[in-house]
Amino acid sequence: MKIKDAGSVVYSFSPAHQAVAELTPGETIVVETADCFGGQVHSQGQSPETIDRTRVNPVSGPFFITGAEPGDALEVEILDINLAGQGFMMVAPGMGRLGKLVKEPRLLVCELNGNSALFAPGISLPLKPMLGVIGVAPEKGEIPSHTPGTHGGNLDTREVRPGNSIPLPVSCSGALLGLGDVHASMGDGELGGTGIEASAEVRFKVHLHKQANISGPRVTSPQGTYLVHSAPTLGRAIDAACKDAVDYIRSSTSLPREEAAMLVSACCDLQICQLVNPKVTVRIFVPHLS
Repeated sequence: MKIKDAGSVVYSFSPAHQAVAELTPGETIVVETADCFGGQVHSQGQSPETIDRTRVNPVSGPFFITGAEPGDALEVEILDINLAGQGFMMVAPGMGRLGKLVKEPRLLVCELNGNSALFAPGISLPLKPMLGVIGVAPEKGEIPSHTPGTHGGNLDTREVRPGNSIPLPVSCSGALLGLGDVHASMGDGELGGTGIEASAEVRFKVHLHKQANISGPRVTSPQGTYLVHSAPTLGRAIDAACKDAVDYIRSSTSLPREEAAMLVSACCDLQICQLVNPKVTVRIFVPHLS
C-alpha cells in the first residue's frame, strides 16, 4: 500500500483522530511525510520570518492497526527512507540550546544528492536519514506532535532509522500510528532545534506483539536494544532510563537487582537524543547478552 498525500496530516496524537487507513500486521506500506514545517521552506534566501513556527511537525496518519489493543506492543520496522532532493536547516535566537549564541534568524537550504548534503561550498555532510516523530495515540486526551513521551512522539532519536525496529506501547484500540519529521542528518541533542529537515517517502512494516506490556518506546537493532525515555528534566529522563535498563536486564537474565545494576554500569551506554523539545529525551543501549 502507498499513501501519497503528505498534506493529509495531524498535529497531535489522540484516540479521537480519524484513521486515514487500516493496516494489517505484517503489511508493508510506503508513506509520504512532510518536512517539519509542512513545506513552507522553498528556496535559498527565503526569510525565516515567512515561516509559521506554530505549524511544526505534521504527522502522516494516523493508521489503524488491525487487532491492536491496550497492553500490546506495536513494532514498526523501518525498511527505507527515500529523501526529497532538498533539505533545510534553521537557527534563531532562543531556538534550541544554540539559540543563546545566535544573533539573528537564519535559514539554509541544502541540496541532497546521492549520499551527501551540500551544506556549503567545500562542505558536504553524509546523509543519515531518520524519523524524528513516531508514535501512537494515548489512552485519552491529546498530545501535541512536537512533544515526546511514553507514546513515542517527537523523540528525535537517531537510531529510529532503516534497519531498526521501534516497539511502541499500545494504549487505545487500533494504536493509531503516526509518523513524520524526517531528518536527512541530525547530531545527538539536536542542539540548534533542527537537523537537516526534509520531506521523504518512508517504507515500513508493522508487527503486533500481544500483551507485551512495555512501558515506553524502544529501538531494536541487530546489536541490542535502546530504551528511550523523555522527561521534563535531563536528570529525570536519565533516572527513568537507568531503572528501565536494570529492569530489562533482570527480566532477560534473572539476575538480582544489584548485579543487574553492575551490568548496566559495565556495558550499557547512556546517550542524549534531544534537548530542545517540551521534554528532553535520552536513550540507554543494552547490548545482546550471552
